[in-house]
Amino acid sequence: MMDIRTEIIRLYNSNAYQELSRYYKRRSSFDILGVARKEYVHSNFLAWLLDPTETHGCGVYALKKFLQLLVTSKLEFSTCNHDVFLPEDYIDFIVADDYEIRSAEVKTEVVVPGIRDNSSRRIDILLKIEIVRGDEVRTLPIIIENKVNSREHSDQTQAYYDWAEREFSNNGYYRPLFVFLSPDKPLELKSGGGRRCTCGSYIKTDYQYLVDFVIEPSFDRIESEEGRTLVSDYLRCLSYSDVSSECGDFKEAVMATSKKERELLRQFWKSNHALLSAALGALSEDEDFSDDERETFRSAAAAATSQKDYSRYRIRGEEETYGKRGIVRAVIKAYLDEHADVSYEEFKVAFPDSLHTGGFSKLSSEISDPSRYFDPITLNDGKVIACSNQWGVGNIDAFIDRASDHGIVVEKC
Repeated sequence: MMDIRTEIIRLYNSNAYQELSRYYKRRSSFDILGVARKEYVHSNFLAWLLDPTETHGCGVYALKKFLQLLVTSKLEFSTCNHDVFLPEDYIDFIVADDYEIRSAEVKTEVVVPGIRDNSSRRIDILLKIEIVRGDEVRTLPIIIENKVNSREHSDQTQAYYDWAEREFSNNGYYRPLFVFLSPDKPLELKSGGGRRCTCGSYIKTDYQYLVDFVIEPSFDRIESEEGRTLVSDYLRCLSYSDVSSECGDFKEAVMATSKKERELLRQFWKSNHALLSAALGALSEDEDFSDDERETFRSAAAAATSQKDYSRYRIRGEEETYGKRGIVRAVIKAYLDEHADVSYEEFKVAFPDSLHTGGFSKLSSEISDPSRYFDPITLNDGKVIACSNQWGVGNIDAFIDRASDHGIVVEKC
C-alpha cells in the first residue's frame, strides 16, 4: 500500500518537481505589470513578430510561418473552416514557398470607417503583405480578430468582413483573408462554446497553434538577446498565471504551453503518477469543493487510473514522435503521398475495415459523428472519405503491421 507521506517527500525531492517549481516561480514581466490577459498586449506582440522591419531581425520568416499556419488551420479544422475563402492557388504557393514578400504593413487598432459607432470598431491587427509571384505583384490583406478575455459584440467580424471586401476589391489586391484567433480550440467554437465568431468567413485558429507553428519556430532566428528574452517571457505569459480576476467570463489561466513546459509537465506526471491520481480521487469526495469541481476531479481521476498506454511512435526513423492517433494519421498521409492515384475501393483493400471495430474508413457523407474521424480526404476518384481517429492498445498493433505491409515502418520509441 502506498504511503502518502513518503510519496509527498519524494515528490518534493524529485528533479521534475524542482524544475517545474523553478519554472513557475519566475513571473513574466507581463504578469508583473498586470497585463497578461489584456488583448491589446497580445495583439501588439503578434504585430511586432509579424513585422519584417521590427527589431527581432528574423525578417519575413515569422510572416511566412503565419501564412502556413492559416493553411494548416484551414485544413486541420476543416469542419469549422469549410466555408472559409482560402482557394487552392493560395494554398499551393504558400505551401510550396513559391513567392517573395517585398514588404508588409502591420497595424493594430485600425479604425474601420463608414460604419456606425466606429469608435468601437477597431480591427485588432491589419496586415497588408506585398507578394511577388513571377511578374505579378499584388497585396494580400489579412484581418485578424483577437479574442482573449472577451466575446464578440455588435457583429464585429461581419462588419470587418463587409468593409474589407469593399476596401480591397481592385486588381491590386488579392481577396482578403480573415482570421479569428482565441485560446479556444476551433472545434469548441463550432460547438457553440467559448468566444464565438459570428461571421463564418474567418479562419478559426488558436494560441497553441500560434506557438507551435509561428512563435517557437521563429525563436532561433531572432538575433538580439532582448528579442529572445521578450519571446521567452511571452511564452511564459501564455502559460499558467494567476489571472482569474481579469479574465471576465473566462476563468482559464492557460492560453498555450511551450515545448519546454510540456516536457517538464510530462516528466512530473510520469514521476508522480500514483500520488497525483490518489490526490484527484480524494479531492473528488471532498465536500469543501463544489459539485462541479468534484465532478471535474472525478473525471480526471478516472482518466488518470485508466491504465492508458502513453507509448510514442515514429515513422521510418524520423525524429518526430506521435501518439496513437498521430501515428495513424502520419501513416495515412505517407501512404497517400506514395499512392496519389488510389481509388476508394483500392484504399479499402489497403486498409480494410477489419483493422477497426467501427470500420477503418467511411464515405464522409455516411458519417454521423465527425469528431470520431480525421478530417475528410478527397481521393483520386473524387470520393471523399474519413478514417477513424479512435485508436488504443487493442487495435494499434494490427494497424502498424498493416502499415509495414505497405513498406511504411513504424517504431515504438
